[in-house]
Amino acid sequence: MADKEYIPERRMVLIGDRWSGKSSCGNTILRKESFECGLTRTAQSEVRHEEVEGRNLVVVDAPGWKTSRSLREIPEGDKQRFKLNASKCLPGPHAFLLVIAIDSAFSVDQRKTVQEHMKLLGERVWQYSMVLFTCGDFLAEKTIEQHIESEGPELKWLIEKCNDRYHVFHNKDKTNLSQVTQLMKKIDEMVENNDDSFYKLDEHILVTIQKKQEEVAKRAIERKRRADEQRMQLEGAISGKQLCCDPGEHNIVNEDIGGNKRLKLLSSLMEKITMTMAGNEGRHFVPDKRMLVTLMAKKRQVEEAAKRRQSQVKAASAVGKGSTHKLKELRIMILGQKTSGKTSVANYLMQSILFPTRPNDQCLVRNALVADREVTVVDTPGWSQEASHCSKQQDREIVRGLTLSPKGVHAVLIVIPLDLKFKETEQDNLEDHMELFGDTIWNHTMVLFTNVDTLTDMSLEESIETEHSALHWLVDKCQNRYHYLNISKKPCSIQITQLFKKIDEMSAKNGGHLFHPDMENINLRMEEVFQKRKLTNQLTEMLKMRELQLMVDFRAKFLKLHKDIADLPGGIHRKLQSFNKKDNDKKKSLLSKLEQEIEELNKAVMELTNRNSMDFLQPSLSTRRPHSENVMEWMEWKVSQVASNFLKTSEYSSMDTQNNSASSQKLD
Repeated sequence: MADKEYIPERRMVLIGDRWSGKSSCGNTILRKESFECGLTRTAQSEVRHEEVEGRNLVVVDAPGWKTSRSLREIPEGDKQRFKLNASKCLPGPHAFLLVIAIDSAFSVDQRKTVQEHMKLLGERVWQYSMVLFTCGDFLAEKTIEQHIESEGPELKWLIEKCNDRYHVFHNKDKTNLSQVTQLMKKIDEMVENNDDSFYKLDEHILVTIQKKQEEVAKRAIERKRRADEQRMQLEGAISGKQLCCDPGEHNIVNEDIGGNKRLKLLSSLMEKITMTMAGNEGRHFVPDKRMLVTLMAKKRQVEEAAKRRQSQVKAASAVGKGSTHKLKELRIMILGQKTSGKTSVANYLMQSILFPTRPNDQCLVRNALVADREVTVVDTPGWSQEASHCSKQQDREIVRGLTLSPKGVHAVLIVIPLDLKFKETEQDNLEDHMELFGDTIWNHTMVLFTNVDTLTDMSLEESIETEHSALHWLVDKCQNRYHYLNISKKPCSIQITQLFKKIDEMSAKNGGHLFHPDMENINLRMEEVFQKRKLTNQLTEMLKMRELQLMVDFRAKFLKLHKDIADLPGGIHRKLQSFNKKDNDKKKSLLSKLEQEIEELNKAVMELTNRNSMDFLQPSLSTRRPHSENVMEWMEWKVSQVASNFLKTSEYSSMDTQNNSASSQKLD
């Protein structure tokens, strides 16, 4: 056997999104179950060493990152830990393996998240990076190159940043040793192209992070010291006092029962609760009575409204019970906003992954035998959240979904995730798209809620009633026809059977007729909707231009006001002779504030001009404007506020009426 000294070493760091399969990839590379995976999330970086394929491998499994569109959204501690991953395999990694799951789309948000995290390591990190795809089984007959081309510009960008370096793992096929062999060859090629170099964390960055961590550790020690002192003081206060705590239960928990970690934690918690009680001299927290009364009243209203809705559902179901019969064939069309989970619902109903989970821009139809029924499901492209982004071509494609079920459909399911808010914007957008099909579509429509795990101890009806009135409108519009699916778990036949039964009842109420409108009428309606949308967009653009012009005018007023204030001492020199340094400092401070306001206006004007959208203006002004959301009202308020502050300052109180009048005229 060759001397160990001559066995090459390959050091790599697995990075990527949470649940992307990093730990599983690490096990595949090391050919053993070294990293814990499955339902367990990697909480901190773990390092493993193993000899594989004639190489000494050092594999670092890094914690997965959350979706973050900017560095500001990433906690400082997470940034530091991410940078330090490179120091876990000294002197530095030969490769960063960016793990991407094939069975989910690589979105704009994911690209931004990758971009922001890689910025932390510097631009040079890309020459040591490779994309490692997981869930290769999902490709079926498709090649990875075809998948990359079909995914869109975001994934192509990532592949290009990694200089076209990528590899695919079929993680389920652990016996396929060749996939690791091929990966090792690709890493060897990358090392050779990098002249046998590796990524090395900048010494200055390393020292800075270590200093920060030392400071955090010192502060933690100091905080613990203060907590210990406080605890000792409280222990003295506890002596001789009878607190509301069961001593028997406390003693049982404190017994050494095989070093049970959970019992020790519980013991520690109970001790802290006791200390808190002592510090409060046994008093307990009493909420504000008026607030409690208001909350209880709202709770009763929600419960009563939920009961009324439940009663209405039961009454409607009882009326149609006699005429309901089980449909042997079910035809379903699924509608909804982008990212609502329509495709996941479609696959859940079919009890198999028949629809690709990446964002679809075309209608797809699939058939399957489900719960002893022939089920046809049409999945449609989701519409954009912003109405201005909804294109004519996209809407035509959504409508085309009806042609994929020539006989029509028994049910139109509108997918609404319970963890996302459904408000006026979502209502307007949905209503706009339902208008394409005509009013009769509502007779065949049902709301399908997902992400029911967010309900906690609340019933579905109570959840509906606590939401915005826009959701009440939708459920009422569907005549209280709604259902929920927990698509995060394996397909549940009971949930699906119950949904199908509700579709049977709806079909019976419709006399067995399917929704099958005349496509010619739909096309005419589409043109009307497009013309209305076009007119709305034109009016919106005119409003934006008007707002921009008003903003420019206000900026000019601010500049003039700034000049008037700056010129005042020269114009009334004699009256200002009594001014002291404090007065001048106040004036300088006022001028400085005014300059800041002018700078904000400059930025807002530039953003509005370049991006042609008021959306980018909102964040910079929202914290400073009054309750009104109107930009012009905010401008008027701000001008009057600055002018008022100026005119009320004490140093100008000695000005005569004439000068005050002149200054006021300049503000008009």
